[in-house]
Amino acid sequence: MQARFEPEAASEAQTEDLFSRSISIRKRLLGENHLDTAEVYFGLARFYLHLKRLEEARELFTMVAKIKRNLLGDAHPDVIQVEYNIAILEMEAGNYGKAESLFDTAISNWCRTLGDDHVFVATAWQTKSRLLARTGRLGEAAAALRTCLAIREKRFEPTHLRLLDAKKELAAVEARIKEEADGAASAGKVKVGEADRKRSFTRKSASKSHATKPAATAKQPTGTKADSSKGIKVAVKQPQAASQTNGKARPKRPCSIM
Repeated sequence: MQARFEPEAASEAQTEDLFSRSISIRKRLLGENHLDTAEVYFGLARFYLHLKRLEEARELFTMVAKIKRNLLGDAHPDVIQVEYNIAILEMEAGNYGKAESLFDTAISNWCRTLGDDHVFVATAWQTKSRLLARTGRLGEAAAALRTCLAIREKRFEPTHLRLLDAKKELAAVEARIKEEADGAASAGKVKVGEADRKRSFTRKSASKSHATKPAATAKQPTGTKADSSKGIKVAVKQPQAASQTNGKARPKRPCSIM
């Protein structure tokens, strides 16, 4: 019995039951640590990943990675495939830094074991581009998709679905880049217009303030006193320093204090 992950072929419950029965048979006939048993566990883990049952998927991926490392070694492409799927899981869980590190490791290991132009490498670049796009790094996402396309153009016919799919994703990312650039340019124009309006308002306010400023009050001449009740000025006679009698100065009378 070979369990396969085909979401449209059966209901979720039926698919999970098929995996469980297949695992039970392999464990009885081959043992827990057999590669065939690990393959069925791997299929079930991918099924859980599809359903966003991430913790269950993580547990199974970890188990499969351990079995395959023990049997095949760290550098085997099947071990790298498990690590690649764990990277997808971390991306879906929102652990973007960890996911990116795992994608980079998978790409590096596949390039070393399978070659830079292998289809697995192209798929890893495409998936990593989705992570980069999610985190707003659209330029890097576009570069990753171009790397994917360069590989698939060597491997596939121009009408191959995987090639067309990568082209479609690249077009969508480039459209987002253009949209953001246009939005930034429009925002810059709005800011410039607002600054111009503020400067114009400031100049107008300063001009209006200067035009309406009251004239300074003229200084009253010496020897005059304003009559506030009548609004007229009355001459005030300045006291003489001394009155004269027969041409002689009269002495001042002392002030008496009562």
